[in-house]
Amino acid sequence: MAREVALYEIPKTPETARVLDDSILKGYNDSVKSAYNSDKAREVLSKFEKAEGELAGSNSFMLVHLQNSGLVTGRIAIRQDLEKALRSGLNLSGNYVDFGLALRTAGDSYSPNDLLAKILAGQLDRRGIKLGKGKFIPVSALRLREDSDSEYGL
Repeated sequence: MAREVALYEIPKTPETARVLDDSILKGYNDSVKSAYNSDKAREVLSKFEKAEGELAGSNSFMLVHLQNSGLVTGRIAIRQDLEKALRSGLNLSGNYVDFGLALRTAGDSYSPNDLLAKILAGQLDRRGIKLGKGKFIPVSALRLREDSDSEYGL
């Protein structure tokens, strides 16, 4: 008799990719109001809207807050998730999809992003991660904090 062992386990609940519906909008906006004191931060984070029953409009800050707010089960999709979802038939045509940040330099010629690029590059450096030709940072690796020096309040 041959000896064998399972190489992977089929999950009881399969992972799925979905576009969030707009039912989360009120809870999201309430969480922004309770988590941030800065008017700038609240303005930047309050740009989600309803579009045909789905959550629409996005920026990286909003996704980071959404990911860390506890309002969503699971996590924000990463690139590999989106590639699988597209191959499996999820139609995202006509949509812009954020899933992280590309940090190419330790500064940015676009002034509002310069401080943030410097902060992120410094955090990578302190962790011994060399920027090299750039790094991709998934939403799940980011946290927000208010910063009055930032154009975004974050």
